[in-house]
Amino acid sequence: IEKVWKDEAGKSIFYLPTADKDTFELESGDKVSLTSEKFCWLPTEFRIDDDGAVTIESYINNLHPIKHAAFYPTIARIFSKFVPMLEHVLTDVLFPRARRVVVDPNEWFKSDEPEPDYDGVIDYYDFMDLHNNWREAREFIEPQPGPFVAPERQMTPYSLRGRRLQAIFKMSNICLTPEQPEYEGDNWHLEDEEIDGCNWHTEVMANERIAATGIYYYDIENITESTLSFRKSVKEFHEFDRGDTDGPASAFGMFQNGPSDDAQFAQKTGSMQVKNDRCIVFPNIYQHQVSGFKLADPTKPGYCKILTFYFIDPTTRIPSTEIVPPQQREWWSETVMERGAMGNLPFLVKDQIAKHVDFPISLAEAKELRLELMDERIKSNTAATGSIF
Repeated sequence: IEKVWKDEAGKSIFYLPTADKDTFELESGDKVSLTSEKFCWLPTEFRIDDDGAVTIESYINNLHPIKHAAFYPTIARIFSKFVPMLEHVLTDVLFPRARRVVVDPNEWFKSDEPEPDYDGVIDYYDFMDLHNNWREAREFIEPQPGPFVAPERQMTPYSLRGRRLQAIFKMSNICLTPEQPEYEGDNWHLEDEEIDGCNWHTEVMANERIAATGIYYYDIENITESTLSFRKSVKEFHEFDRGDTDGPASAFGMFQNGPSDDAQFAQKTGSMQVKNDRCIVFPNIYQHQVSGFKLADPTKPGYCKILTFYFIDPTTRIPSTEIVPPQQREWWSETVMERGAMGNLPFLVKDQIAKHVDFPISLAEAKELRLELMDERIKSNTAATGSIF
């Protein structure tokens, strides 16, 4: 890593994604693409040996490979614990399970009263009232699975051993104090500013090719119970009467994301309790949501510290820190300004030179770009939630 870091310092690269664009329109009329032509989270290269051991082969964005070198072996060991779970997730995605309940929706309800007939009812709206009352009065018969028979799943376990895998690494802290004792749950937060967005989200940017997410809750102190919940989109669902939302909700726990009959169905697939030292990996076909929590003891501070890996589709590659040089101006100036004749210049001169270069960028510029990136991701996630989930 140190060799690559020194060789790449001062270089630059321009990349324009070429993925097919999926464009959606928000309620505001704004058109949103799930392929960004300006931003892309930057993954790191991880080498997985045949025995499951992991080596980091390029720098981690915002984690200096020399100053913070001690962190790299620890992160590699944590990454290795995710590998078996990720292999299991990828296998399940490639070889989906059979439906557990096969039912006839026409047999879900029974009524002692015959279905109202339009004959003899003069007013159409009177008939609709009669029919709706009859529908609501029917008894729901919950469909039950038949005898369990293990399906014959012709599958080959997906192995990542002996391969390189790209992953985006993120660390985040949720800190509570007696003055701010409560976390309201999943919304988008940036610095001290809360950005309005939808509570359910997934990593929708197509150019990042994120296939799965791994989360490690590595340090939790003095907070009440919280859960990480999941839901998935339901496609090609034609077995219900138009406008019938009670049937899908009662039978399968599926709900429409809006009042329109054309709104997408989503099904909650479960949740897990957030606990100290707990890991989970889930595919990027699910949306997820973290519930709110507060201080268990309101007189003391508390926190939830999280480490996240966003695993790139192992069948493809995107620009990573192997080819993209560090973008932090401080890193660049510390390295380049000590080379050759630059090293003999006074500190103030070096500082002025660093301030006037176009690339790498300053921390202030990075924060402005981060706001743009988050705004783009929120709009894309909102579009995906309304159109896909």
